[in-house]
Amino acid sequence: RAQPHRGGDGDPRAAEAGEHGAQERIAGARLVGEAALQRAGGATDAARSAAALILTAPGLSTIINAIRVSRQIFERIESYVYYRIAMTLDIMVLVVASVVFFEFQPITAIMIVVLALLDDIPIMTIAYDNVPAPPRPVRWDMHHILLFASFMGLLSVAETFGLLLIGLRWLADPLLQGIVPLDARQLQTVMFLQLAIGGHLLLFVVR
Repeated sequence: RAQPHRGGDGDPRAAEAGEHGAQERIAGARLVGEAALQRAGGATDAARSAAALILTAPGLSTIINAIRVSRQIFERIESYVYYRIAMTLDIMVLVVASVVFFEFQPITAIMIVVLALLDDIPIMTIAYDNVPAPPRPVRWDMHHILLFASFMGLLSVAETFGLLLIGLRWLADPLLQGIVPLDARQLQTVMFLQLAIGGHLLLFVVR
C-alpha cells in the first residue's frame, strides 16, 4: 500500500518549508516583544529587522546590564519630574500672586523665555547623572512624586515670594531707599536672578 510522502532530512522541500515557517514564527514573536535576544551568530535577518533591541553579546551579562541601565534612566527621569513640578509651581505662584495681590509684575515676558532657555542647560546634565541602580524593580509612585515635588515647590515659593515681599517693602520705605536706592526694574532683575540661580540649586537638591 502506498505510504504518504514524508520529507526526511535530505528533502529540500521539507527543509525549505521548515525554514520558512521558523522565520515567520520568529518574526511574529518579535513583533510582540520589546527586545530580541540574539545568541552569538544565531539570529536571522527577520528577527533582526523586527526587534527593537538586539543584545549581541553571549550569556546573560547583557541582560543584566540592560536592566541596570534602564533603572538608572528611570531614576534620572524621576529627578527631572521632581524638578519640573517644583520649578513650575515656583514661577506660576510667584507671577500670579504678585500680580493679583500687589499689582506688580515680578518678571517680564522676555525674562520668562530666558529662564526657560537657562533651565535647559542643567536639565541636559540629568542624562549623564551618576545615579545608583535600585536593587529591586522600580515603578511610578505618583503619590510620593507629587508629595515631594509639591513640598520642594512650596519651599521655593516661600523663598522667592519672601524676597519679593522684602523688595516691595524696600520700594515703599523712604529710609531704605535712602540707604540703597531700588526701583521696579531693578527688583525685576533681582527676581529673575533668584529664579535662575535658585532653579539651578533646586535641581541639585532634587537629584
